[in-house]
Amino acid sequence: MQAGPDDTSISGWAWSDDGWGAPGTPVYFAADGTQTVRVQQREDGAIVDEIVLSPDTYLNASPGVRDNDTTILAANDGSASPPPPPPPSEPDVVLWTANVAPSAITGNWQALSDTTAAGGAALWNPDAGLAKIAPALAAPSNFFEMTFDAKAGVPYHLWIRMRAQNNSLSNDSVHLQFSDAVDGGGTPMMRTGTTGSAEVVLQDGTNGAADHAWGWSDNGWGVPGVNIYFATTGTHTIRIQQREDGAIIDQILLSPGTYLTTAPGARRDDATIIAP
Repeated sequence: MQAGPDDTSISGWAWSDDGWGAPGTPVYFAADGTQTVRVQQREDGAIVDEIVLSPDTYLNASPGVRDNDTTILAANDGSASPPPPPPPSEPDVVLWTANVAPSAITGNWQALSDTTAAGGAALWNPDAGLAKIAPALAAPSNFFEMTFDAKAGVPYHLWIRMRAQNNSLSNDSVHLQFSDAVDGGGTPMMRTGTTGSAEVVLQDGTNGAADHAWGWSDNGWGVPGVNIYFATTGTHTIRIQQREDGAIIDQILLSPGTYLTTAPGARRDDATIIAP
């Protein structure tokens, strides 16, 4: 029970493992089924009330403290059914613009064959030297739309993979809007038919490196973007409209788990393709 060669204090009940000044080694068994543990004397005077073999909860952490402990765990000889696994997380929403139907495209957006893009194609809004549009337009003339399924009350983080025509900082941003997006408190935001949007810019903040080839970005500017929620469970529509012309997009991702806090790929020279 002594923690190590420099520990001289023993008081009350305490938890200890088979280590000496370091974590003990895990125990394995040769076969499934009933096992027998034998506790024999090493030093007389020992008093034992609980023995724990833990494959998860206490695999790396003690059930209680080393001195004056009061932790009592419910008895379980391992024969009881294991607890049910946690419910699966909601799946990532992965959209390839190669799959956008021509009828869902309005204005200048057009298909662009590209062997480095997901599905071998992307959608491109050619650079015409137009001024930046900000805020978004309630009734834009250049946009495309896609539908997807998502669950109400779940935070989704938005990522898109894009590249800028000629790697120009004047061609690297878009507006994204949703049919029924809300914030964490249920207030409508980034809605189609309004001037609110998720602004996605490929450059990483005012001091970010210049654009180069494909890269992933979210709706933040130098900081992580805010998560997006939906008012209802079911099918939703996303609209991508022009902020700067010259943008090229191949993947749109809404992640409730895997990429909730981590980008799917690099900001520059990315080759990440996520299966829809």
